[in-house]
Amino acid sequence: MRRSAVKRLEYDDIEEVQGEQYFHPVTGEPLTVKRTFVYQALPTIRRFHAETDNIKAIVGPVGSGKTAGATVEVGYRIPMMLWNKYGLNKTRGIVLRNTYPMLIDSTQKTFFEWFPPGIYGSYNKNEKTYNMQYVTLDAKQEPVTLEIEVLFRSCDRPEEVEQFRGYELTWYLIDEADEIHIDIKNMLKQRIGRFPPMRVWYPRLRKKYHDLRPLDKPAIQHELEEHPERYQMKFGIEISNPPSTESNMYWAFDWKTFVPGPKPERKPLKGHAGYWQPERENEENLIPGYYDRMAEAYAYAPDWVARYIKGEPGIRLKGKMVYNNFARKIHEAKANLVWSKELLYRGWDNTGLHPGVVIVQSPTPRQVQVMREYWGERENIVSFAKRVIDACNKIYPGAEWVDYADPAGWQQFSRRDGTLTSNSELMMEECPGLYLEKSEQNFKARINAVDEQMMEMVTGGEPAFLVDPDCVGIINGFLGGYFYPRIASSASGEEIYSENPVKNKYADLHDALQYVLVRIRGSSPKGRGKDGKLGRPNDPLLIC
Repeated sequence: MRRSAVKRLEYDDIEEVQGEQYFHPVTGEPLTVKRTFVYQALPTIRRFHAETDNIKAIVGPVGSGKTAGATVEVGYRIPMMLWNKYGLNKTRGIVLRNTYPMLIDSTQKTFFEWFPPGIYGSYNKNEKTYNMQYVTLDAKQEPVTLEIEVLFRSCDRPEEVEQFRGYELTWYLIDEADEIHIDIKNMLKQRIGRFPPMRVWYPRLRKKYHDLRPLDKPAIQHELEEHPERYQMKFGIEISNPPSTESNMYWAFDWKTFVPGPKPERKPLKGHAGYWQPERENEENLIPGYYDRMAEAYAYAPDWVARYIKGEPGIRLKGKMVYNNFARKIHEAKANLVWSKELLYRGWDNTGLHPGVVIVQSPTPRQVQVMREYWGERENIVSFAKRVIDACNKIYPGAEWVDYADPAGWQQFSRRDGTLTSNSELMMEECPGLYLEKSEQNFKARINAVDEQMMEMVTGGEPAFLVDPDCVGIINGFLGGYFYPRIASSASGEEIYSENPVKNKYADLHDALQYVLVRIRGSSPKGRGKDGKLGRPNDPLLIC
């Protein structure tokens, strides 16, 4: 393999030496190094390159060119920009992926195909460090030698975050960032912008901007506030296939392009800009029929197609799905559902520190509509109940309510004064007007109630089950967030799953949904009418 000290790199025309074969320095696999090619950024990736926020992301389907775009960003654009801006020709960064095999087989392979070892530098397998060096032309069309130190690392567990504490970096690049714990990302955000150190680049910047004050902390703080565009010395880049709507990546970025999914429930972080690629944006650069053949191969998994080909957000299936009959195109309402001014139902998962509530209505006989969802993160059950009821009173003023709850919510425990109570009793004591009824304990009966509801249609051909598009937790639970975990494989290779779903946010919300549906589909649900007496003979949800 040819080893030259430097390689001339021009942004729009990169020429490789003819007749040479290059190999992955770790796996030995031949690299598909193009002999002559031109880098032309796709429309979305071009906007990504131009973005000035410190932390930026590209999200797109498989084969969308995001890894190539991010590689050019850290391997050429950032080093060249820092030379043109500050006169700095040295940068250092981390390329991170969750597992080492995926790092070397996918991310590192793409990086080496764009910047092959032996042309652009040397790779140290023991230290997992790539020392790049090449000659290119700067903004004045004068030659400059750029030096880039690239640290390839793998890490997916938050307890491993300490390994990054001592790094001094210019940038980081995280591939499949949806799979990396937020604690690791936060640590890397603290480490970028530290190389080259301020004592090196600030004096050079003063030569360019004569109005800068001498180097001291108050002066630097003033300049950062007055002229932030002058001080972009830190770069965080995250790329991923479409993340789940509950992922920190989904809500952390201010998406500058259209996102084909529900709006994130939280405000984006300051200085975080994201670009979501549209379906088939890179199709012209792939082999003919790339996406069509993939869609045919995965026709049995429409949600996989929606995520990895159409670029829609979703949930990675980590086990066996609980329900059999959910189809997003059928059961997710096309627009927000509107209250019919009729009776409303609440289902309560009111045990533990993570309570959940769903609100259901039936605007027409035999149809169930899931209107809203609420979930508490380690929240006291009484505080949670008051929060939910206050919100319901504002959104649905004057509504009549029927509330079904987890039978385990009546399990008693001792108060400080020695008397006995339960979560359900506490809720009814502290929330005037709230009356909870016990739902069904049998898990299979509850699952069947939801699955059977999804199979039915009502007059006019509409589905008997609809979910408001803002009920992100319920929808994502159907798509795979609520699942039976795999526990083993049999001798014949058959997967063995637990009899109980994983207990998480989706399980809390779906338990609440089940507590409603299993009762309203039953033969004789009990409750209080407006006169306070038990029984609702005109209940529109009575399905006999």
